[in-house]
Amino acid sequence: MAGLRAAARKPTNLAKVNLVRQEPTESPAAFLERLMEAFRQYTPMDPQAEESRAAVLLAFVNQAAPDIRKKLQKVEGLGEQTIQDLLKVAEKVFNNRETPKEREERIRREERKLAEKIRKEDREHRARENRKNQRELAQILFAEIKAGTELREPRDPRMGEKEKPKRQALKKDQLWIMGFAEKARPLYEKSKETPNWTWTEPMKKAFQTLRQALLEAPALALPNPNKPFQLFVDEKQEIGKGVLTQQWGPWKRPVAYLSKRLDPVAAGWPPCLRIIAATALLVRDADKLTYGQQLSVCTPHAIEGVLKQPPGKWISNARLTHYQALLLDAPRVRFQTPCFLNPATLLPNPEKDRPLHDCNEILAEALAARKDLTDVPLSNSELVWFTDGSSYVKDGQRKAGAAIVDDSGQTIWAETLPPNTSAQKAELIALIQALEQAKGKRVTIYTDSRYAFSTAHIQGPIYQERGFRTAEGKEVKNLAEIRRLLEAVQLPRAVAIVHVPGHQKGEDLKARGNRAADAAAREAASRDYAAPILAVGLPPPGMGTLPPVPDYSLPDLAWINKDATLQKDDQDGWYRDQNNNLILPATLGRHLCEHLHTTTHLGKKKTLTLLQTACLRFPRQNAAVREIIQACEACQLMRAEKKQHSGMRYRGEEPGQHWEIDFTEVRPGKYGYRYLLVLVDTFSGWVEAFPTKGETAIVVAKKILEEIVPRYGLPVTMGSDNGPAFVSQIVQGLAQALGTKWKLHCEYNPQSSGQVEKMNRTLKETLTKLAIETGGDWVTLLPFALFRARNTPYKLNLTPFEILYGRPPPVYPIFEGKCLPPTTLGQFQQTLMALSKVHNHVWKLIREIHEGQNRRALPSHNIGPGDWVWVKRHQSRVLEPR
Repeated sequence: MAGLRAAARKPTNLAKVNLVRQEPTESPAAFLERLMEAFRQYTPMDPQAEESRAAVLLAFVNQAAPDIRKKLQKVEGLGEQTIQDLLKVAEKVFNNRETPKEREERIRREERKLAEKIRKEDREHRARENRKNQRELAQILFAEIKAGTELREPRDPRMGEKEKPKRQALKKDQLWIMGFAEKARPLYEKSKETPNWTWTEPMKKAFQTLRQALLEAPALALPNPNKPFQLFVDEKQEIGKGVLTQQWGPWKRPVAYLSKRLDPVAAGWPPCLRIIAATALLVRDADKLTYGQQLSVCTPHAIEGVLKQPPGKWISNARLTHYQALLLDAPRVRFQTPCFLNPATLLPNPEKDRPLHDCNEILAEALAARKDLTDVPLSNSELVWFTDGSSYVKDGQRKAGAAIVDDSGQTIWAETLPPNTSAQKAELIALIQALEQAKGKRVTIYTDSRYAFSTAHIQGPIYQERGFRTAEGKEVKNLAEIRRLLEAVQLPRAVAIVHVPGHQKGEDLKARGNRAADAAAREAASRDYAAPILAVGLPPPGMGTLPPVPDYSLPDLAWINKDATLQKDDQDGWYRDQNNNLILPATLGRHLCEHLHTTTHLGKKKTLTLLQTACLRFPRQNAAVREIIQACEACQLMRAEKKQHSGMRYRGEEPGQHWEIDFTEVRPGKYGYRYLLVLVDTFSGWVEAFPTKGETAIVVAKKILEEIVPRYGLPVTMGSDNGPAFVSQIVQGLAQALGTKWKLHCEYNPQSSGQVEKMNRTLKETLTKLAIETGGDWVTLLPFALFRARNTPYKLNLTPFEILYGRPPPVYPIFEGKCLPPTTLGQFQQTLMALSKVHNHVWKLIREIHEGQNRRALPSHNIGPGDWVWVKRHQSRVLEPR
């Protein structure tokens, strides 16, 4: 039979073999036997034959249990091992396996160890950063208070080393005192002058102020006797912990942290009874702060049911009666639904050798925008207003608006906001407007925005203390609005900013007012926004006109009389020089330069070049242009030093031949644009820039095909850095298809792309200046920045516009425009030929300038073809920052 079985040809079905997997409780030997039987049944191979050893070994390793497979894969020389050797390893792993109970205990033990480590680190951090520092400072500052005496001037007014510990403690804990530098100034100014300083009245007053300021450190909120309280309780390691909170808008704000050690009897109870003892202790302590208000208790256990049906063998009758009277019979104590995870659960466990509750702990009040700001409606409000903001996208465009309505539903104020306004910003603007319009009055303002509510009550003052920086050190969002809010909240005589849930369906005052404010805000957002237009301030070419009579002042005439080359035109009364430059009055010339600088933000040299090109002069124009530029805040903020770099760069022989391309990152703008793809024609200096959402090769290829090629023709060469978007196969394949030579510049040397890198900075500077002046988004202002760059004088005092189009740039008025008679076809052809000659002449001069620069940059050497030279090879890791 064995021979017949071997002679019969069997089909190969490795899928069936692959389905044989080791069971969780199956031994490796049994699994190996099943695996070999599958090879015999579903394949023609003999699993014990030498030629089948590799297949059986591989199946045994891959199809074993996860823990055995992991161990077998780590065996050295796995391919050289026999199946018996691997079986021994698998048997060892199988015999040393953990039972489910052992594994559960190990995981629980590791979790306890990790939790204890986290609690220990948190406890050390809190002790080091907060409580320890305050305790040390309190021991010094309150030394005389504990003794029952007031701080008095010492008998010996000469102080020195005696007060050194106090000064060191004050310096160490200055982060816990608001305005420390200002309050401690008298102490430090006197003590640093001489080692033995005199204790004066201003110093005593400053010391008393610092002592009082310690009580105002931002840690907890003071209890409000007009609002109910919530107590969250938890018990661990025979210690009861609790957090006493009050509702503050949509949040629960901590008022006190409580902790008590259970007595020895209660410590021996089960956890479900220990929590009852902990709750009773903490409720009794919380009574000192709740002023008889309603107290809602939340615990991880349903202790109310346990107290009503108590287990008699654990709790005595006297103790049970005490607990029931304290927790059940009191009408003001209510139990909430049990919650396993609450704020008290997250409190660290204090060490047993330290006091659990320090009666001298400092209860500090959290900062607020103003002291009387409340989240409870005023009882005698003169105004009751509801604010709301709206921001949504319609037909691909964002619309935003904000509104204020009164308690009768009438609209007090509504305004359409810019399209890039977010919903949070719109809510802030509505709240700011309400505070500003309620100046000097008692007002209650309702808002359904958690962001606006928290900014006014909590986050705004904290941001102000941090210098309007987030915890990561970045500038906060909506900075201008937050500053306005902190100023506007001081304007009303009394103010309450109350949070109200949004989109309510009831008919009470809050629901009706919130719905009316929401409808008014959406209506304001639906209207078209009248965006402010950037005023160019200069008439188009040919539209400028001179005053009929020049208005020269006496200083202007004195300056004109000093120059004998200036002659007066008898027909119109204007002065001109020997080069036929028109002499403008100083006031008119300064006015022209101010408008020119407001439009372009050009520097002194290029502004004077534009005036010279326009054949204009006026008295003291150099000083006037310099003063205008120095008075421009945007130009001074973006001013940078110039650096000259040597080297040879290819610029092409005609416009459109050679381009440099680069991506530059810009702050996020409208429609999600974060990058700017900049292309510069190196011959003429003409620039093209496109906002993009990412630095991808698809974007580069699309812009070249859709924008550059149809307008300027096929580029001969393109230069870029080694960015992923430029070295990708897509871009390089496109360049090969267009017949364009793509030059990748040197790594770690941005000067190789100097022209486009400089244009990146120019565009970003111009966009920043325009944004400072207009408040607009850089995506909207990009065309104006390109207009400025294309009409700035370049080589031979010609602008890229002139080099490319052969006519003056449209940035200065042409005062003496005359109407020309209509031209014939022949005259038009002559004009085109003349324009072509002008182009050839100008382009030749520019080529000579470029070639001259390159010749000066070429190094002199005596190396010829065939000579051997040393080449320095730069390694990337050496050039990386340390």
